[in-house]
Amino acid sequence: MSDSESPLDRSTRDEMRLCPTCRSEISVWATKCRFCGVDVGRPRVEETRLSMKDLGGVRDREKFEVSGNVQDALKAFMEEETSVLETEREAEEAGRHASWFGRKPVKAAPRAHKTDDLPELEGYHKDLAESVGGPLSPRTAAARRRRPAQPALSTRLFTLGAVIAGLILLYVGSSFAVASIREYLEARNAVPAPDCPENRAEMMYTLGDPVLEVLEEAVAALRCNPSKENLELSIKYRALFEFEMKNELNKKDWNRRDLTRISLMVNQAAMADAHPDIQELRKRVQRDVAAYKIMLSKVSENEARATFILDAQYSGGASEVTAGVGEIVQGRFRIKSIDVDKVTLLDTDINGRQVVCRKVKMLAPN
Repeated sequence: MSDSESPLDRSTRDEMRLCPTCRSEISVWATKCRFCGVDVGRPRVEETRLSMKDLGGVRDREKFEVSGNVQDALKAFMEEETSVLETEREAEEAGRHASWFGRKPVKAAPRAHKTDDLPELEGYHKDLAESVGGPLSPRTAAARRRRPAQPALSTRLFTLGAVIAGLILLYVGSSFAVASIREYLEARNAVPAPDCPENRAEMMYTLGDPVLEVLEEAVAALRCNPSKENLELSIKYRALFEFEMKNELNKKDWNRRDLTRISLMVNQAAMADAHPDIQELRKRVQRDVAAYKIMLSKVSENEARATFILDAQYSGGASEVTAGVGEIVQGRFRIKSIDVDKVTLLDTDINGRQVVCRKVKMLAPN
């Protein structure tokens, strides 16, 4: 600074700063360096310190006094801020009572900057306010504090619909994914179908083969390939085999050789077919075979009573019993008549079938 510079010039001279590029001294208000031409922009003011002179005050030796013009402006500004904040608070209270899907909340009226109510600043203070940040406006601060308006009803409905649609898609997609995974696992773990021969049961029955052999063929085909067709054939020929065997067991004329033949056929069928119906038929045949193991050992002299040798397994442990006409033997045979060497019995379980039991001839000792 030169010695010839007057006090007035020093008071009006701009403050200086250094250019960030060439480090030359330039004005704090300069936007371009006059030495190197680089754009330096306006300086960022972190904190503004206002002197008593800036506030239009007068400094005495004992006290400081702010000018009345600045005091009036600050008072008017504070009154305006208080009024606006009270209006916003009332509007927010009214909006809280509105239903979410009901009427729209009452919005506060836009804040108008009442520049006419503020006293006019003096020239020096007006220039100072504009240099710091432009005209003072409470609207900017209020806008920052103002809460965002609630979305419209259509926007809420759209958002709700989008959420519901997303949940539906998530459910359908997850179900589809689970089904796909299950199908994949089943396909991967599936056992390949064996190479089964053709089921010849129908052809065998048509050609007149015994029904026992037809049943064995149907059951073997079902065991190899449990298809619906093979299942139906096994049911068909199982029922046919049962029908024929029961007819043989229940016929009026009885012959021990027939019972033996039937027993062999049913045992063979039970070995090939584990179905409960075949197993029950096997038990019925075993009971008949045991029941018919009855022999006449002797007849009384007056032919009033006869003594029989029984099958111990069927009779529950008894091996010999004596009975007269009309009495029951083996729990199912009623004595019809007694002769010297034979006894006529009626089977009460099978339609009153008549059975002749002859006296056993014992070999005489040497």
